Amino acid sequence: MFLANEDKRFCRDVAWAIAGLACSALFLFAIFLVYAITQLPDGADTPDKRITGAQLTARIGTSRIDGEAVVVTALKTSHHMGEALLSHHTTFRAESYPYLSFRFDGLNRGQNLRFIWRTARNPGQLYSMLMPRRFAGRTTFNQAVHPEWRGTITEVGVHLQGELRGEPLVIPELIFETHGWRNLLATIWTEWTGFKGWTTTSINFLKGTPGLIQQETLSPTLAVAAWAGGALLFLYLIGRKTNHHRVASCAAATLIPWIILDQFWQRDLSSQLSETRFLFNGKSMHERHLSDIDGHLYQYAKRLKEQVLPLGDQRIFILHESEGHNFERLKAQYYLLPHNIFNYGRFPHSKASRPGDYILRLGQISGLEYESGDKKLTWGDNEHVRVGLVDQDELGSLFIVLGETTGKSASSTGATPDG
Repeated sequence: MFLANEDKRFCRDVAWAIAGLACSALFLFAIFLVYAITQLPDGADTPDKRITGAQLTARIGTSRIDGEAVVVTALKTSHHMGEALLSHHTTFRAESYPYLSFRFDGLNRGQNLRFIWRTARNPGQLYSMLMPRRFAGRTTFNQAVHPEWRGTITEVGVHLQGELRGEPLVIPELIFETHGWRNLLATIWTEWTGFKGWTTTSINFLKGTPGLIQQETLSPTLAVAAWAGGALLFLYLIGRKTNHHRVASCAAATLIPWIILDQFWQRDLSSQLSETRFLFNGKSMHERHLSDIDGHLYQYAKRLKEQVLPLGDQRIFILHESEGHNFERLKAQYYLLPHNIFNYGRFPHSKASRPGDYILRLGQISGLEYESGDKKLTWGDNEHVRVGLVDQDELGSLFIVLGETTGKSASSTGATPDG
């Protein structure tokens, strides 16, 4: 009998918690509607602009038309990554269409999408921003957060990078949508449920929205905290009126939103687990390196160590267009270990290199040229170092130093290498 009464009391407390959460949700949604409606600009009733997939022209990659959709059937390999670019020439005002809605069939977790556009104000510049990735249903995002989404838009399109994995990508349409609370709500839902994937900062912190967008519309943590807080306030007011504060109800009103918030993380974690299994399951460590995002750097560094560089710890100066920390130069250094790596700056370090050292130029560096006739690397104000070309690859060029560097230092750091 006692247990039956306790069960009834528990169910009653949970029911009060659910009632409090429902009232809090309705109140917050009302605030959201008022805010969204008051933010509507003049001319917000402009009809949406629809561009069918068939109107998109493949500038890079191979595609075919299927009814109103375009089907991407093959990617062009560039910089060790497949890519396709499709665009359509158009004319409309950016301010009238802050939202883009789309649904792509065949999208996989190994693909990154960028929305691209040109403007009449600067027709020679191609602007882009990363698009959220969802694998079911329609995706809506706010491209107006980008500072260059303004003026007259003259061309729009999609840039795909990654791999098709045996399934073509189908693009039925792109819909440019006007201001409205439904589009704002759809954007928030996309941000909360879009696939984020691991990044180089995932080990340090967890973002509440797809970490690749420029600006989040509403933090899910803040929204859920407000939801739980509103429910607790409701229960407090009811408790004052009835002179009975329900501790179990307050606990449930806190725990239920917490569990729901955690589901966003668990959903993304499950998607990442599926991607990890696809890439690495059943493979050797060598095969896993080749399958990873930096597989091309691993393969390049492995070839240099095994086929080009002599045995023993060689002094290697890595040069790259970037300043400071950069993913490619740091991963190249890691894969070239245990060689003695000096990984700073864009140009050879003055008086630091000596004959027999190696210089690895990753990619192209503006202002750094190799003159094969004179066998020297030149940069800046007549600065140069005598080198011989040892190996050339799409990813970089390896030189051996034949003479000392002349001229003042062009390195952006004051660091000097150890012997």
